[in-house]
Amino acid sequence: MTRFPAWRVIAWMCAAHVASMSGFSVYATLLPRLQDEWGMNNSEAGFVSGMFFAGYMAAVPLLTSLTDRVDARRVYLVSSFVAAVALAGFALFVEGVKSAALLQLAAGAGIADHIHMHVVPRWTGDTNFMPVLGDVRVMPQHLDDTYAMLRGGFDQ
Repeated sequence: MTRFPAWRVIAWMCAAHVASMSGFSVYATLLPRLQDEWGMNNSEAGFVSGMFFAGYMAAVPLLTSLTDRVDARRVYLVSSFVAAVALAGFALFVEGVKSAALLQLAAGAGIADHIHMHVVPRWTGDTNFMPVLGDVRVMPQHLDDTYAMLRGGFDQ
């Protein structure tokens, strides 16, 4: 098997990520024009939009379990490719609500393995955003330690 330089793999992963995320934002932007062109009412437009999230929610458990058996980078690249093909199909071949919903479903399934990146600036004396925004406490404890602690209670 040919090994590619790390920078090339990262570049391809970033390009796939950008391509797969485009459909999420473009549909909402084009919605008024698509409604006029296809004669969609608000319910149909919402259905097409909802199919993206239905595909996402259906694919998350599958892709998550798949990464236990297959290299996560391959799963990510294949799913990003599926999303990019579905979005290209959406841009080129959709003629109405049914075909739009089907391709949005595939796009949502393809984007289910995307990467989340959050940058949270920190400084001395600041407040963690979790308790402020979500009324949630963060436990500075390793998951294995939490499991060991809880497992004892289940044994009783």
